[in-house]
Amino acid sequence: MTKIIIIGAGPAGRFSAMAAAEKGNDVTLIENKHIGGKCLNQACMVVCALSDISKHLLDVENFNNLGVIEATPKLNYSVATSLVKETQKKIRHVITKETTGTGVNYVHGTAEVDAQRKVVIVNEDDEYEYDKLLVCTGSSPYIPNIHGADKAYTYKDTLKFKEVPEKLVIIGGGSTAAEYAGIYSSMGSQVEILCRSQFLKMLNDPEAEEYIVRNLLKNTIIHENVEIKEITDTSVITNFGEIKGTVLLATGVTPNSEIVKDVVKLDEKGNIIVDQYMQTSNEDIYAAGDVIGGILSTPVSRMEGMTAIKN
Repeated sequence: MTKIIIIGAGPAGRFSAMAAAEKGNDVTLIENKHIGGKCLNQACMVVCALSDISKHLLDVENFNNLGVIEATPKLNYSVATSLVKETQKKIRHVITKETTGTGVNYVHGTAEVDAQRKVVIVNEDDEYEYDKLLVCTGSSPYIPNIHGADKAYTYKDTLKFKEVPEKLVIIGGGSTAAEYAGIYSSMGSQVEILCRSQFLKMLNDPEAEEYIVRNLLKNTIIHENVEIKEITDTSVITNFGEIKGTVLLATGVTPNSEIVKDVVKLDEKGNIIVDQYMQTSNEDIYAAGDVIGGILSTPVSRMEGMTAIKN
């Protein structure tokens, strides 16, 4: 029986833990926040919920314009976010049962890695020995080096809004910026997107970008080639003036690799370097999910975690 410790209970860590336990291994899964990881608790599922609400609002507007119905919906954002949080709690309860039901020892706490002794220390006290360690610690919002950036919100904070912002300033020019712009503009926000270079340049398709801007982003103004000088509590100071509103950063993510930065090799962005088997520079340590960079998505993270376990 192999002793396997997995740090991080997001999609990569949780699914790999269950797979390893079902094969008869001694598996301990350690998480310092909530089971389900960023996807369930902060990002993907939250975006899906808010997107569903925004689509219903757009449907009502479209039926109104067609004369099919007469209605003026009023969104209660705080009720909506409360329901999302309640649903998250229910899902966390279900997946905790699902995970431990396979034989996984689920531990809540902050982990430290002692690679020399092949031990993971939890909450500076309990020690867990391992034969193999899998690091699935995910990623966090990237905070750019802009004066006052700590005053801005990120995807982690959208459920903390008390109401839909009257004016929302989104910093970032990628798909995340476009997604949040679509959601909040549909909910009634006047949105301005500030891009360091070109908006949605990853599409490499001007027609696709034009279609998105024209048909999917209402009440949205896009500024390209913007230099941001400062972020205040209520505005962004740019090279062409001050733009007032609630500020949301959509500037990408950074890997949570601090836990093993002195143990395995990292690339220049801080991603854990792995081979095709998900093995790091330490033969007993593997890594999967956002913490290794690459394609950041739930299905890919699951696949990487499963690949690590198989190897």
